[in-house]
Amino acid sequence: MVYASVEAHSSVEKAVRIAGLGSQNLRKIGVDKNFSMQPELLKKAIEEDLAHGKKPIAFVATIGTTGSASVDPLPAIGEIAKSRED
Repeated sequence: MVYASVEAHSSVEKAVRIAGLGSQNLRKIGVDKNFSMQPELLKKAIEEDLAHGKKPIAFVATIGTTGSASVDPLPAIGEIAKSRED
């Protein structure tokens, strides 16, 4: 599974499809009032996907989205990604 916020650029979904993963393997994560990815929702999505046999392979964080100039919480997303190194 590839994870990105709902505010991520459409090129993320296109890249997932071009990589042969299919857009069904892109999980869009909800955002807060500042349009930044919510780390707690990312954790929940990963847990749900693991329970269904789907393994995380990439996390896409954005710094200045085109729609809102929002910035995802990179340190928190990085920690989540590090915890998934297996």
